[in-house]
Amino acid sequence: MWIKELPQDYKERTSFYKDVVFLWKCEELPIYVSDNHLTAAWCWLQECNPKECYNFMHIDRHADLKGCGHPKDIESLKHNPQVSFDDFQKIKYNNGETYPFFMWDNYIRACHYLFPEWFHTNYFYVHETVDADKNDWGYEAFPFQRRNALYVREDLSQFIEEANPYMGDGPVESMWDKPWIVNLDLDFFWDQNNVKIFDEQFIRDFAQRINRAMKGIKVLTIALSPDCVAGDNMQQKWNNVVDVLKIFEDELHIVVSVM
Repeated sequence: MWIKELPQDYKERTSFYKDVVFLWKCEELPIYVSDNHLTAAWCWLQECNPKECYNFMHIDRHADLKGCGHPKDIESLKHNPQVSFDDFQKIKYNNGETYPFFMWDNYIRACHYLFPEWFHTNYFYVHETVDADKNDWGYEAFPFQRRNALYVREDLSQFIEEANPYMGDGPVESMWDKPWIVNLDLDFFWDQNNVKIFDEQFIRDFAQRINRAMKGIKVLTIALSPDCVAGDNMQQKWNNVVDVLKIFEDELHIVVSVM
């Protein structure tokens, strides 16, 4: 089901930090797909209970842990989290100029401010240096544990599919009995130089493990981020990331129809 319908000329569009080209939701499963990760916050607001506790897994080339916009600007969401997507996009902040509040790099800390119980255990699989301790924009430091990106498939199986969170080096208390928010950006499969570093076999196995783990996943958000993958122009970038999306469509048994 389209929350924001895919335009015919989408391959000419940039998925800019404050723009959304499309947003799609699976009708049978709590799976959302968008070009831009800023939509993830809205998806979590639709699926997650403000009073429940979840674990969080972030799989992305980037950490998305910046702060922008003052928390007071989203205070109303604490009392009315299930706003329409149109109203979600209308939330703004002013920093000399007016910007959408939720952008592709700040939505995690914004949601942590709103509903900290959603972030009991936080595993991050990212390629960039992570700096989440700054209390900029009035946010508290975000508690997270960085994991080796190469272990992401095994961790999906161990922590979610098998519900066997034994680890010798991290906090695991009660981790096994809480559902997971899984936040995936397909630019994870490219490095900082836009070189694709994981082959199709790795990606397909990765998608299969997510599919097997869905019973333990409260919501799965997938972003394409075409601007952040290889390609000499936007059409090539879209083609490259859509090829990866098709693997996830096959293994998750969903049809997004991004051709």
